[in-house]
Amino acid sequence: MSLKIVGGIYKGLRLDTPSSQTTRPTAEVLREAVFNMCQYKVSEALFLDLYAGSGAMGIEALSRGATSAFFVENHPQALKALKKNLSKVQEGAYLYPYDVLASLKKLHDVAFDLVYIDPPYGEKKEEARSEQTLIKLLHLLDQSSLLQKEAWVFVEFSAYANKETLSSLPLATLAWHSARIFGRSILHLFKKSKI
Repeated sequence: MSLKIVGGIYKGLRLDTPSSQTTRPTAEVLREAVFNMCQYKVSEALFLDLYAGSGAMGIEALSRGATSAFFVENHPQALKALKKNLSKVQEGAYLYPYDVLASLKKLHDVAFDLVYIDPPYGEKKEEARSEQTLIKLLHLLDQSSLLQKEAWVFVEFSAYANKETLSSLPLATLAWHSARIFGRSILHLFKKSKI
């Protein structure tokens, strides 16, 4: 699958994609929608790309002016493509080749402005596991110091999953804001309150 950066200083940069069926790159139209939504927040932001895959989201953030992007990925084939893609980026990219929950423990001293979470989906059993992990992740982010005031958290998931599972989560500092459907994917946006 051909994948390229759609905006900023790396616009047109072609990215390697994992050869595995278990990783699915975020569609270009969805990536563009995310960065249209957060265009005024991405400049000088700290960006966290969870389940980074090829790294397209984090590289797109760097391309559009983010100070740094942290990439979390531990799937061997995805990691191979990701390392190759990060070698094309000048600076500001940090790779964490560990499990997502373990990586967040290692990142305890960083506070992010933008977070993108894109767990595996597309197969029922996989989606059930990912949904449980997503709930844990959102609670963890909600209760941690990993988010700046007014941070945004995007969650890409299956459009066939129950939307209310995420939109009605009882969170203290993160509030579900909106959801948009893009083909087989749904994009949830959570915003951290100012306090």
